[in-house]
Amino acid sequence: MNEKCAWYIELKRQAEVITHEAAVQFWPAPEGNTSYYNFRLEHIRQVERDARRIMAVEKGDEEAVIAAVWIHDRFQPQFQGAQHGEKAGKWARQNLMAMGFPAYKIADVCQAVEMHTRRVMDIPPEATTARLLWDADHLARYGPMGFINFFMCHMARDFIGGLGDNPSFPEHRLTIRDIAPLLLDRRPALYRSDWFYFDESRRLARQRIGVQRAFFDALEDQLW
Repeated sequence: MNEKCAWYIELKRQAEVITHEAAVQFWPAPEGNTSYYNFRLEHIRQVERDARRIMAVEKGDEEAVIAAVWIHDRFQPQFQGAQHGEKAGKWARQNLMAMGFPAYKIADVCQAVEMHTRRVMDIPPEATTARLLWDADHLARYGPMGFINFFMCHMARDFIGGLGDNPSFPEHRLTIRDIAPLLLDRRPALYRSDWFYFDESRRLARQRIGVQRAFFDALEDQLW
């Protein structure tokens, strides 16, 4: 795939604009109409990285997968997005061809974005692009990058602004000891490597679960 192709550049540009507009509400910078963090854009970038890592071993249609990556969360720019998979699929059907994306691959992209919210192991074997997107989307939540994104979500304005009503923070401020229980809820018990469709996805998941387990064990030990 030529990364200078018009559709790829345009999909990335649109995702950056959409997610930035939403991020300003949650992570407003002290000056200017910008944000100091953009959770959704960081997530999408990681999904692309993981999709490419999986495809390097498992193969797949690179154009279809990468297009699906940059479309799948355009209707969930930060934390909200009811039926965002269905909406993204409808958008792809109406817009991808005009961007110069290969017409015969559009149905594959639409299926993938519509299925990325399916339950574990609920995508049929013939839907390879959908399985690749599902694996990459969920794998992005594992390991150090997933943890940093999780932590930064809890530094958003709505969370910080709600401390006064949260009995977990009686002094209306955060300390490491206060927030640790929230972080420790992300223990690897929440994650399983056998949830994934591809061998390479499962390998990467096991690796990241090991890193998470070591991190949380060390955190709990320091806070003892």
